[in-house]
Amino acid sequence: MIFSAHPPPLLAQDGQHPGQRDDAEAGEGVEDGKWEPLEPKASKYDWIQLDSGEWLKGEIRLIQNDTVYFDSDKLDDLDFDWEDITELLTGKEHTFRFDGRRIVTGAARMRGDTIRIRSGDEIQEFERSEFVSMIRGSGRELDYWSLRVGLGLSGQAGNTEQLSLNTQLKLARETALTIGSLDYTGNVATQRNELSANNHRAVGRFNVYLTRRLYLIVPSIEAFQDEFQNIELRVTPAAGFGYNIIDRKKSRWQAGLALGYQGTKFLSVEEGDDFDSDLAVQLNTDIDIDLPKRFEWDTTYQLQLVATDIGKTNQHLSSTFSFDLWGPVDLDTTFQWDWVNEPTADAAGNVPKQNDFRISVGFSLDL
Repeated sequence: MIFSAHPPPLLAQDGQHPGQRDDAEAGEGVEDGKWEPLEPKASKYDWIQLDSGEWLKGEIRLIQNDTVYFDSDKLDDLDFDWEDITELLTGKEHTFRFDGRRIVTGAARMRGDTIRIRSGDEIQEFERSEFVSMIRGSGRELDYWSLRVGLGLSGQAGNTEQLSLNTQLKLARETALTIGSLDYTGNVATQRNELSANNHRAVGRFNVYLTRRLYLIVPSIEAFQDEFQNIELRVTPAAGFGYNIIDRKKSRWQAGLALGYQGTKFLSVEEGDDFDSDLAVQLNTDIDIDLPKRFEWDTTYQLQLVATDIGKTNQHLSSTFSFDLWGPVDLDTTFQWDWVNEPTADAAGNVPKQNDFRISVGFSLDL
């Protein structure tokens, strides 16, 4: 990245570089050609101007939640408040989302309250107040994907022999109007060479945004297995709505409500059928907070209220404190809590406990 008062002249189509203009030009129309966006691939760099007047050269990876994520080979990843960006110039095509579910792909240029995008042979103009988000690229599939992998391992030897493994995976595909995600968490532990924990949870969701904050969940599917809760497999497909309650740079909070079906296959039961099917109301919320000193706090809570049998009501909480060690590597401390209102006894009459608590420490990698 380069800090400068003005970017180089090669970025300008009117003979001036973006920092050189008089105030009168800012209000002129597209047809005057005074500050059109670049032709696609005219430059391999993107430029942003801060409210301090400085220009930064690099690559805009994403603009979301009023945050501009900027990449530099020399200074690594940076992020800025969207309100602190006074001008913007992209050297390649990006995909922009505006109010009213409008999607435009092209090279863009912004001055003040106006955003102009060169899309094909035409230049479209939008008000800055209409802007919602931007993702890198023009529809290349790889641009939509992100992956986070976490691994925690702890062991103890001597008077007590114990080994535990915690695995987390977060896979997401995000376009301008949709977010698809798959989250997996697995916990396996042994004590004196005997299994003492074995549970796995996978949650897949597909959200379609109807407005800037309101989205449709179509669908959400959870699969859960826990040998020590006497659950061979519990599957809950659901559909509903969600809303971004807080959508800011350092704090994000969203909540969802969905109606679904819960099918549970038990490992064994004292009597009767080992499979139950019920109607469930699913409540979920996600809170992400960026804390000072390179810390983050992410919390997910889900309550499945089983309407046809309240005793099968269950909840799951996962809360992670992350410390940014270096680049894409974080040190994570995760607390998990699973609860079942009335656990089902196995064939021997053993009733699992209502609560399961787990704490794990490990590393995660963002890709």
